[in-house]
Amino acid sequence: MNVSSPNTPGLRNLQQAAALDDLLSRVIDARERAAESAPRRPLLLKIAPDLTLTDLDDVVGVARRHRIDGMVVGNTTVGRANLRETEKAKEQGGLSGVRCSRSRPAYWPKPTCAPRARSR
Repeated sequence: MNVSSPNTPGLRNLQQAAALDDLLSRVIDARERAAESAPRRPLLLKIAPDLTLTDLDDVVGVARRHRIDGMVVGNTTVGRANLRETEKAKEQGGLSGVRCSRSRPAYWPKPTCAPRARSR
């Protein structure tokens, strides 16, 4: 389940704890109903690389409470700090590639960030 695309207006709002909690409840309920007649499918949550540590804690906490099967951290960033081309810096949507890798949050490359999420 992708809640991280910067090219879909409003989608990243679903990374807020209350909205994500509601969405995961509905998706998991639908998955369980579907599993009555078909194999149970794993649920992976794709989140944005632009989350603050506080927001990441909230997202991981919600995901853990719902016992989802895994998380994917990554997509394009909305950050424009490393762009020298002013015209490209004004464009809407997400960016990826080498220019963006210099401005990633400290937790971005570390898969160990998830255990620091608070249990709620």
